[in-house]
Amino acid sequence: RGSNQSLGASVAEYLGSGLGVRPGSGVSRELQLAAVRAICSLCRGAVFDAALSIRGPSYLKLFLHEVMLHAPDMLPLCERALESLLQDTGSNSGVLEWVLQLCYSSPHVKVKRTAFRALTNVTLSSHFQTVGRAQALTIGLFMAGDADYESRHLAHQLLAAAEADYYHQQPEEILPVENDVPQLYRLEQEELTLSVAQRHPELFGHCFTELTRLFVAAPTESQHQILRCLVPWLDHRSLESVQSQCHPFHVLNNLIYMYTKFGGPGGVEDVIVCWVGLLNHADNVRAIVTYLVSQGSERDSAEFFAAGKQVLVALARIQPQLVIGTLLDQMHRLELLTTSQLSPKGLPPGVPQWRETGHEGYVCPTSILFPTTISHCLPFDSAAILLTNLVAACPSYDWSPALPFLLQTLFVGLDHPHHFISEHHRQLLANLLNSYVYVQAEPDSDAAQQASALLNRLGDKSKRPLWPFEDSTPLQTELNSALELRYWVTEVLQVFVSHGMNKMQKLWCEETLRWATLSTVRHYASRSLHILCALQPRVSEAMLADLISRLADVLGDSVPESQGYALDILETLTYFVEHCINPLNSEASLILPRIYWTAVAVLETEQAHEFGSAMLLLRKIVNSPFFTETSCQALLQRLGDDYVSGGEFAGIMPLLLKGLTSPGLLRETLSTLQAFLPQVRSPFFDPSGRFGLPVTVAVLLPLLYQHFDPAERGQCKALAHSLADELAAQQHAFLSRLVRLYAEQRYPKTAQNWITDVCKYFAQALFLHTDLAVFSVLIQMVEFAAEDLSGAVVEVLCGFLKALVSLKSDSYLQFGRDLMRSIVRLLRLKQWSQAFALLQATALVSANHRGVPMAAAPLLLQSSTATPGMSRRNSLNLLTDGSLAASSIPPNGGGSSSSSGGGVGVNAHAAAAAAA
Repeated sequence: RGSNQSLGASVAEYLGSGLGVRPGSGVSRELQLAAVRAICSLCRGAVFDAALSIRGPSYLKLFLHEVMLHAPDMLPLCERALESLLQDTGSNSGVLEWVLQLCYSSPHVKVKRTAFRALTNVTLSSHFQTVGRAQALTIGLFMAGDADYESRHLAHQLLAAAEADYYHQQPEEILPVENDVPQLYRLEQEELTLSVAQRHPELFGHCFTELTRLFVAAPTESQHQILRCLVPWLDHRSLESVQSQCHPFHVLNNLIYMYTKFGGPGGVEDVIVCWVGLLNHADNVRAIVTYLVSQGSERDSAEFFAAGKQVLVALARIQPQLVIGTLLDQMHRLELLTTSQLSPKGLPPGVPQWRETGHEGYVCPTSILFPTTISHCLPFDSAAILLTNLVAACPSYDWSPALPFLLQTLFVGLDHPHHFISEHHRQLLANLLNSYVYVQAEPDSDAAQQASALLNRLGDKSKRPLWPFEDSTPLQTELNSALELRYWVTEVLQVFVSHGMNKMQKLWCEETLRWATLSTVRHYASRSLHILCALQPRVSEAMLADLISRLADVLGDSVPESQGYALDILETLTYFVEHCINPLNSEASLILPRIYWTAVAVLETEQAHEFGSAMLLLRKIVNSPFFTETSCQALLQRLGDDYVSGGEFAGIMPLLLKGLTSPGLLRETLSTLQAFLPQVRSPFFDPSGRFGLPVTVAVLLPLLYQHFDPAERGQCKALAHSLADELAAQQHAFLSRLVRLYAEQRYPKTAQNWITDVCKYFAQALFLHTDLAVFSVLIQMVEFAAEDLSGAVVEVLCGFLKALVSLKSDSYLQFGRDLMRSIVRLLRLKQWSQAFALLQATALVSANHRGVPMAAAPLLLQSSTATPGMSRRNSLNLLTDGSLAASSIPPNGGGSSSSSGGGVGVNAHAAAAAAA
């Protein structure tokens, strides 16, 4: 053994090069035979090192290969040498693998025949101890289709012996091997393989993985022959039935690798027949679709999607109903609506860990073939990517039942940050328009013309998304992309409606509402709300209940995603009030009251952006022509009674006055109070019945004073008329007259005179029991009003202070210190004239009072500015209770959830309110 290495090295240069055995080498044939016999006799025994002989310089491989190629009379010696190698080393070294490679891959008939004869002899003599069952069966089936008659005959002997040895029974009829016509003996090979596969399904896992392992390393000609052995194992085979041997995901992993790497033009194009054979079982189609969809999401590889689309198109052309139906069903179960349940590496629960090495249970190295090329931070629908080409490939398929879902899916993904994904959604839309409408409709029809125009626009924008990817935030509530999306939704909807699909709007609305309220991906939920607005739905109580329930879950949350989503819901409700509630909607009188009290509940929030959206919504509602209808007011009263029945309710006015403490919301608050002027006598607006009119008029007077100039007075003309009407209605005729003169520009004196007169008569008529509330609110306005309005607020406040002197009221002692603090603030802001004017009026009042002013907080604002609780969120849920409406709503189930962030301001009385 010690000298074997040097012996191998010495013969490698001469014998290993083949020069010693080729004809004309100058060496006598007797010496050649003796040398070859000597070398072959060293291929076993104690002094032989198989690892050294076939690895490293591989001199023995080279030598035996040269002998088999160039010395036909020495083939028996090579055959015995191979037998010796196999018998001595068994399957634990690389010898068996090398001999199998010669059988499967050698292009030389002599080499292949010699190697196979040696392998067969050793297998039979060792009773299959040297060569395993799967290897013996697969090599036997492979060689049964060989062009060499002797090899085919040996293959049949090997298969017959294998069955007799393993199953202790004589094999069934073995096909004859006398036929030398290639096409016929190949058919015989396929029939023989099918017969073995049907008799012994328990060998599927071993044979499949062995054949796919060999396929990867074989030359093209051998790959065709391996395929003929592989296809019968897959044909009529349920992957679920062999799951214990080889998991379906591993089977499909190997098939996708084979198809992608070798199945293109110039390769083994009939690799696709492996996939076609699986179509005989519906369970297999589900497994294929599940594999492609889950691995598409997991791998994020454009190359994988390209292969998956080609496979599905090929299968769908054979069984379109089964393949497309299964893929559409899979789309409904994706993680866009719920978080993914995939285990690590994207395998469903129960799939063994991938192994891309080894022989037993071999898994092709797909990670190398399909690198990650799609980097993204937003989930996407991999099934939609795979579906793209199917629409164009199967135009006769009836897509109409799936259109609402398909349109919803592609629209929410048209602005995906990654170009690969957004481009596929754009292409899916183009294919749907082209295949379903443009091709089917008459060329001169409206649907065809509209589809053609949209297809041209899609082509023009193929290099970029149709609209940018963006979400609303408290700092950015208006999105240009939402307007662009609404345009496309409207146009696409019109195409399908013109094509005769009259129910498309209703069905699409139902689908998009489901996405808007169930999706856990905020961007998709918000885009669904935009789509819902674009569809101009017929707003129903059920739709409203779903939206309000979802709003209750996120309102007041400090998480930015939840804040943006809450704003989108409020914007959707506002859009409904403006565009979707009309005389054709018989439920308008039921819808507006619900939205009204929803907005009131939102006023309890501590988030400024939510508060502003709620005020906008309230303004739209009270200005709606349907708001004053008897049926609407009746339900408004019923809902309001239930809203406040659980405990103390300060009223809508105190909630609105919170807006005066926010500089960014002050003017919006004044606009909202103006809209509520007709409601000031409502017990819901001011449960006390005393403060509604005085406080509302007082806070709106600065607007009138600011725009007193005739050139600007037109901006407040409507406000002045509304104030005058309400004052007259409450029997304050002289005060109403002063405001009416302002509106009609007939007051003859200056703005200073006008505000002095108004404050004087206001104090005489309304200050009894309300002066403290009026001063409290105006002092708050001085502190928070913008500089352009603070001067007008100071003038009004000075006018009321001067009027207070003549009334000899002691209320100054309760707000005097707060007033002084406001004066100090104005001085720090260097607003000298305002500070001195207010100081002068304060001194006048103070001179008529004895005692030290207190530092009391504004009494009217105490209930609305104190840190509230969380239970008003449940009041939103209460508004979705069908028992409150004129017509009942089916229960939606579920409950409200609390938030960990800055909450919604509420009273505790509604804590136990039932969720929608």
